[in-house]
Amino acid sequence: MSNTHSRRWIETDKHIRQTALELLNRPEAHNLSVRLICEEAGINRTTFYEHYLDIYDLLDKLELDVMAELWDYYVQMIDRSNHLPPQPFLPLLAHIRANQDFYKNVLKTRETCRLKPVFERFLTEAVCAACRKAGVSDEKEITYYLVFFKAGFKASISKWLETGCQENMEKLSQAMCDCLPNGLARLLSSNTNT
Repeated sequence: MSNTHSRRWIETDKHIRQTALELLNRPEAHNLSVRLICEEAGINRTTFYEHYLDIYDLLDKLELDVMAELWDYYVQMIDRSNHLPPQPFLPLLAHIRANQDFYKNVLKTRETCRLKPVFERFLTEAVCAACRKAGVSDEKEITYYLVFFKAGFKASISKWLETGCQENMEKLSQAMCDCLPNGLARLLSSNTNT
């Protein structure tokens, strides 16, 4: 494929991706196929294959799009304040809720997920920032906080997706924040005062 494309090619490519995303946000997304995308997008298979090698190539590109969108948001958020805001997980949770079928179907079924590095990077930033704020500076200790939090984060998101993201997003975000070192210290100190 050439690096320079016509406006029509670019618009068709956007249309294919948007159609695939819409299909991925349906409960029956596990049936995603080139045939279904072509029918929904109103294009022929030849047009699809002018843009993508196969369905997996399209999914790779969609994951890259979502990854770039998420990471750009967090980079801007961190750059503006030089630290994470009080509820850093809310935008991520909102994105997951808005695209829950995409996350259920792509993140769980793909052996390699390009979104994982974004989550890993963001969680590393969040946990390290919380550790520094709580006065934890030992790298080994921070590593254990990080491993613990990543496992809990993944389990929480999986559970939330299983329930159709019905639980209150703000409460889930707060629970995640409370699991960070500073949050734990605050919870423990409030428990000893009662």
